[in-house]
Amino acid sequence: MYTYYDLLVGKQLETKTATVVYHNIAMVNQVFQKPWYRKCYAGDKLLKLFATFNTGRKIYVLPEVMSCYRNHTGGVWSMIESDARMEMMVSDFNLIIKNFAYQAVHKKRLLLLYIKRYLLFELKRFRILKAYNTMKYLLQAFLIIFIINDTVMCLTKPSFFFHI
Repeated sequence: MYTYYDLLVGKQLETKTATVVYHNIAMVNQVFQKPWYRKCYAGDKLLKLFATFNTGRKIYVLPEVMSCYRNHTGGVWSMIESDARMEMMVSDFNLIIKNFAYQAVHKKRLLLLYIKRYLLFELKRFRILKAYNTMKYLLQAFLIIFIINDTVMCLTKPSFFFHI
């Protein structure tokens, strides 16, 4: 079983979907009306995120293998070129960070995930501004919390200037 936050930060073992079964309720079906959903490439991934976020429920993955992916060292086989596939993944990542709510601790994990998976890809293609904007977006709340925590620590530390 996976929570919204598990799915958000990529903490999932086997949730590849050939078939999705979900409750046909308005809380989940709203995703199909969202303009950003029409721009995504991995609709199943964003559907899972949206459903778990809106309902507060977990998803369950059936333990039986009911479809087959052609897995190899490079990942799942696809006729789409690896660069184009990576472009799609980066695009979906940016949709996720801008359209879903999450706490600062998850923002930090998303930043690390971006650095680990996508940053080098962006820099190799000279998309420095795009990489900068993504990292700036993720760093904003993280830095604000860091500054607030640091200020709180400074206020709670005894001042050495007033010791006699």
